[in-house]
Amino acid sequence: QRIVAVLDEAFEGLARARENAEVNLKNARELFESIKANALAYSGPDREEVILSEVADITSGLIDPREDNYADMLHLGAGNMITGTDALIDVKTAREEKLKSGKYLFDETTVLYSKIRPYLRKAARPDFQGLCSADVYPLAPKPDRLDRDFLFHLLLGHDFTEYAISGSDRAGMPKVNRTHMFAYRFELPPVEVQKRIATAIDEAHVSCSALVELAHKKLQDIDDLRQS
Repeated sequence: QRIVAVLDEAFEGLARARENAEVNLKNARELFESIKANALAYSGPDREEVILSEVADITSGLIDPREDNYADMLHLGAGNMITGTDALIDVKTAREEKLKSGKYLFDETTVLYSKIRPYLRKAARPDFQGLCSADVYPLAPKPDRLDRDFLFHLLLGHDFTEYAISGSDRAGMPKVNRTHMFAYRFELPPVEVQKRIATAIDEAHVSCSALVELAHKKLQDIDDLRQS
């Protein structure tokens, strides 16, 4: 009975500690989204209202990934992207994946946006040349109008995500219609301001990711302590 009483008291304390760590984890994630939303909501007098088609385009056509020029290029699809970040996982070449259907080319100037299930918020800004799935839009920003990093954060922002969801077709597999996407209307700061905003968001992401990692470690430590 004394042993049970000790364990009950210890487990009650660990439960409170886990609850606090989970709150910290949630707050860290919400903090980053709040910082990003505030940064993107630029209200300076030098902003201009534009639609996405005026400042970005899809310049690549579909190619055959089996051709020698492309077979050893890395291939990215929605499955390689992690929600809300530009981290990539399990990336393989077209040859390794035995790809057959047409793919788009992209390079270091492109922002990739997955049109499947826009609520998942999957995008990437790769630092290499490669191929992407036909279910991914390879967006090329016009450099004199739109900064690449700013576009990346814009596409993962709350406003664009809600807009993309509103225009998605197919109930079972929602997809962002290309025409709807390019009709997105937003306030665009000057390019230099865009770069500062993107840098601030990237720095906030690093800081908030450290808080998220710390919260995850605390949760793991609590679980380990309970077992010990």
